[in-house]
Amino acid sequence: MIPLFARYPSLQAALPFVSLGQYPTPILDAAGLDPGGRCAALAVKHDGVSGTLYGGNKVRKLEFLLADALQRGHTEVLTFGGAGSNHALATAIYARELGLACNSLLIAQPNSYAVRANLLRALQTGARLQHFESMAALVAGTLVRAALNPLSGKAIPYFIPPGGTSALGL
Repeated sequence: MIPLFARYPSLQAALPFVSLGQYPTPILDAAGLDPGGRCAALAVKHDGVSGTLYGGNKVRKLEFLLADALQRGHTEVLTFGGAGSNHALATAIYARELGLACNSLLIAQPNSYAVRANLLRALQTGARLQHFESMAALVAGTLVRAALNPLSGKAIPYFIPPGGTSALGL
């Protein structure tokens, strides 16, 4: 049981949830990050080890968002981010694990090893990646897609906001 449900048991029945992570994650002493010694104590939560498939703070959000998508009967999720988005990659990995198709609408980002690695790994999950040169083009593409899906007989995908940040994604 996750700490949120342990502390607030009534939420367990009210919120969709699927376990994707391994908790609790360690808290590391980070005093060395304060070279001026101004902090009495400094610690960092190490969520990078939260998942066996992919770690990071996005796993916690996806436990609620992907569970909601499944509970609502969706078979596909749609998310957004920069070309090398860790969120888009985490969504692709965990959507696949749960049997959901994943589409990521991505805006241009400076080319780097990390961006290329995330794009390649997302492609390996089977996610559909669509590239847009600007945020305006991405928004227009999203609206067109939302309008065309029902017209072509396709279901509207479950929308996951950039970074998974929402009331449900905490």
